[in-house]
Amino acid sequence: MVFDYCEHDLTGYMARLGGALSSPEVKCVALQLLKGLAHLHAGGVLHRDLKASNLLLTSGGRLQLADFGLAREHLEQGSGARLTNRVITLWYR
Repeated sequence: MVFDYCEHDLTGYMARLGGALSSPEVKCVALQLLKGLAHLHAGGVLHRDLKASNLLLTSGGRLQLADFGLAREHLEQGSGARLTNRVITLWYR
């Protein structure tokens, strides 16, 4: 597999800045995140592990979603398939 190089995750980037993003940065990250989630959901995929450490940033400010280990295909309501309720990392439990 080949992946683009991302210099930071959102957690590390915010730590480097002292904990706060500017208003334009928040808007840019939020827009990219919502567009990415819309793309996933349109394809029937639920990420299920969104957190700042799974949002990667390139030096050009492009956001990429990472860690699809808990991702599942979204099935229509009433199809009989159920998702597990254990979606949290063991470390957090």
